[in-house]
Amino acid sequence: MALLDEDDFPSPWPSFRIESTLRRAKEMEEEKRVGAAAAATARLIDAINNDRMRALETAGPPNKKVKRSEAKEEEEEDEEDKAPIYPPHMKRKPIVIEQNKSLPGGVESFLCSRKNKKTKEKRDFLVRFSGERVPVTSLRGKHLVICAFLLPLPNISDDDDARVCRAMIDSYPKLCELHDFEMIMVARMRDQADFSSKEDEEAAFNRFFSAFPCLAVPFSDSRSRDFICSSLGLTRPDSFMDVLIVDDKEVVVRQSGMADPFFLWYGSRYFPFTQSRVEALSVEREGMKIRMDPIHMEFSTPKDQIDQVKASRTPLSLVDLLGCHPSDLLWKCTADWEDKKMCFVGDGNGNQLVLKRCSANSNKKVLQKCSGSRNDQHVLRPCSHTTTGRDDNDNAKVAVSVSELSCKRLVGVYLCIDGSFMAELFKVHQQCVAQGLELEVVLVFLPFFGDFTSFVHNAKLGMNALKISSWWVASYNDEISRRLWGMCDYEWSDKLLVLDGATKAGELNGRGLMNNLGVEGYPFTSYNLVEKLLSRLRSTTIESLFDVSTEGVHNIVLRDQGPPFALHVSELKGKKVLLYFDYYSNMEGGYVLKKLEGCYDRMKQVYPNSKVLFVPLKEFAKSAPKMPWLTLHHSAADSVIKKIWWYRWVEPNILAFGKDGRLCCWNAQYHLDNGAVSDSLFADDLREEVLSRVSELLSED
Repeated sequence: MALLDEDDFPSPWPSFRIESTLRRAKEMEEEKRVGAAAAATARLIDAINNDRMRALETAGPPNKKVKRSEAKEEEEEDEEDKAPIYPPHMKRKPIVIEQNKSLPGGVESFLCSRKNKKTKEKRDFLVRFSGERVPVTSLRGKHLVICAFLLPLPNISDDDDARVCRAMIDSYPKLCELHDFEMIMVARMRDQADFSSKEDEEAAFNRFFSAFPCLAVPFSDSRSRDFICSSLGLTRPDSFMDVLIVDDKEVVVRQSGMADPFFLWYGSRYFPFTQSRVEALSVEREGMKIRMDPIHMEFSTPKDQIDQVKASRTPLSLVDLLGCHPSDLLWKCTADWEDKKMCFVGDGNGNQLVLKRCSANSNKKVLQKCSGSRNDQHVLRPCSHTTTGRDDNDNAKVAVSVSELSCKRLVGVYLCIDGSFMAELFKVHQQCVAQGLELEVVLVFLPFFGDFTSFVHNAKLGMNALKISSWWVASYNDEISRRLWGMCDYEWSDKLLVLDGATKAGELNGRGLMNNLGVEGYPFTSYNLVEKLLSRLRSTTIESLFDVSTEGVHNIVLRDQGPPFALHVSELKGKKVLLYFDYYSNMEGGYVLKKLEGCYDRMKQVYPNSKVLFVPLKEFAKSAPKMPWLTLHHSAADSVIKKIWWYRWVEPNILAFGKDGRLCCWNAQYHLDNGAVSDSLFADDLREEVLSRVSELLSED
């Protein structure tokens, strides 16, 4: 399967739109009070940046010299783009690193210093921020990620590279726990002359180092840091970061002149960082999308393989989607779920989740500890009484098992990235409840672009402002959240995944359907919409568009050329008919009219038993074009138009009806071109047209 280029993925929005969510909450309160028409309709606006004051983003020297006056601000800006300054006569010359080849000299030679001729000593260790020394020999047989930086970094708090750095740091504990893995940070200053003293330079280094839980080449070994950074290509004015990945055989797996984006997309599941692993994850992601959304399957699968894929498709359940155990809990958004976010940490493969840290109050009796264990960690399962309607004190339950929620008619999994869809989703959810339409909402956090604590705080502010009390919150799992994000093609705004328990068909873009159709789009799946459209279109016939129960003008068709005469619609039986709606008054309609005029004679040759029935819009009836075709009396046109325009976004130009009188194509104008008439003009093309129109609808989101 071909992989998307890295540039094909859009840059994610940098912050949670809490201010706009709060404003929308006020608007909704106003709508309840005075009605939607009189309520304020201000657009969603500014985003509040999360608090990201971390060492990763504030690595400037604490006592940097002021080299220029304010009158030379432009020169100072140019200074930031200068090339890094290396010692003019480096004793260790940079090595040439090639992908899929062994690291020249090996890992130990690359990370250790050379023997000092004077002291006869050689640095053979790396350090942690705590001061612990770790022998380089302990890295033998491990997969290594070596991150090199030029400090101070540019202001990249809203940049993809900063987010990737966060993802690498967040993935580090899990990678070390599950695999033979280590990460090494190497940093040097772009220009040591920017610092007033060696102590200031070291202070800047240590402040940056404090953001990393991994190993590092110590500050004291400047020669090794120069050697590694120059070998990795940190020599250009615009360079500030490079990533080198080496496998357990010391073969270079990947080198990137920027932060490796696959850490952002896959987290710890990226291990062992090979192209084949990326391809496998891509295939897995596509397989989940096909299992979830049968319409996506039709778009993404070659026609000659659709039947085979359909036969082998197994619907995706909520348990599969969340990668959890059926007995795992989801928390009511009004509960203190932020304290329980680490109680359940799954492995992403549907295995029983294990206790990592639990700060939940024991007196609530929400959890009970089982005697069984795995990997010396206690397994947790929900108490039985918490998955029923009320607790012992007759209070509404604060938790529900995933298996119980899976039995519901419709579940929407809200992927919260920036909060931009929170207010609209809540509005539609309320409308569903008011109309007796079952819909459960599960909130999943995707806090990849900022601090987790700030992200959750802003989300709670938004939910409190909107007075949301019925949603469920999934315990945060980094791997699962990134996998769900991938199912939405790593887009930067909120998404909604929908699981329909009745049809076993899900939806990857529930937000698009909700935005375009509102509550009328229930159950918010492309599958349901396509089937509904097809059912109605296939039941449409020429006669069904006319009132055949009465005689008179509603059943009369007049001819434009020659003396008018009455023609009952039943006389069109057995003929192929094009029903043309009058759009010639606008640019697109005029183009279609010219196509039809140019193809009319040819169509009569190819389909001698065909007719064109012109349906004029009332306001343009007097200026209708004169052509040798049948024209519906304008008094009957309104009735026909209302019967075919039953969705606000279904506005056909030319409908094609077969000999049996049934509709077979609603965009027949696409089969007419430059005097040519397609052989498929009257072929049954409805499903392809419906799929195309639904795709257009979702792209309007």
